[in-house]
Amino acid sequence: MIALIPQARAAATAVRIAQNAERALLATRRAAVALGERGVPILRRVTETLRGLRRVRQETETLPLNQQQTANLQRFETKLPNDAGSIQIERLQNGNVVFKADVPARNVPQSFARYEKVIDKDGNTLKFTKTTFAGDGKIVHIKTKFER
Repeated sequence: MIALIPQARAAATAVRIAQNAERALLATRRAAVALGERGVPILRRVTETLRGLRRVRQETETLPLNQQQTANLQRFETKLPNDAGSIQIERLQNGNVVFKADVPARNVPQSFARYEKVIDKDGNTLKFTKTTFAGDGKIVHIKTKFER
């Protein structure tokens, strides 16, 4: 129980940071709307960032992560394509954490890519892969983007 207190504190801090960032982005969104046509690109970027912050905040509220792991989760989210699904977080027996997100294919029905990132307890990335699945669920390709 005592070991979880720092993790819970780190997760709570991450949630507060995300909430403050969300408030700032909402103010930016209001300013972009006031700009009219010139604010459309800004509005698009702010909306994508807000979507990501809400997803990261939701995930950090459900699974206690330390500050380094939370920062790595936020980096993972920013690297995902815009149409990515929600991020699944899995804690392994050895203390490592796995982040997974599925992204539907644009041109092949029922196929998708799964982005998977394994990080250690210190928040360092151990492995980052993209696995492409065919419509029938078979693996088409595995690309290792990073491996330590």
